[in-house]
Amino acid sequence: MSDTPLARKKAIIHKELGQIRQLIKKQYPDAVIRVDEGPEASARSLWMDVFTDLVNGEDLHNLVRERGIELLVEKQFLLTVHALPLAYLPAPRARRANGTRVTRERRATYRAKPARRKEAASS
Repeated sequence: MSDTPLARKKAIIHKELGQIRQLIKKQYPDAVIRVDEGPEASARSLWMDVFTDLVNGEDLHNLVRERGIELLVEKQFLLTVHALPLAYLPAPRARRANGTRVTRERRATYRAKPARRKEAASS
């Protein structure tokens, strides 16, 4: 693995997110956690969706608030946590036998233009 600043930063963020995941899983063992990039163009915003049968999402926010502040102050990453019910968990995508995900294939369709015939110029 290369030791570039970007690789080091990714490793640090991966470690921090792993610790936050462990903290959530300890309190809510049925939780399903998904991490995505934020909607901003910068790569310094992360969204963590936590799907669980939680009545009050405020408890989850209180649980990760300190770690989120530490991540923002020390590592300059904004972590936004969304508590969502398990009913909103998206269905898993189908996988092929080789493990790759099945996605809808898009094929460009082009209309063939009629070939123009070059006619001999009569002089």
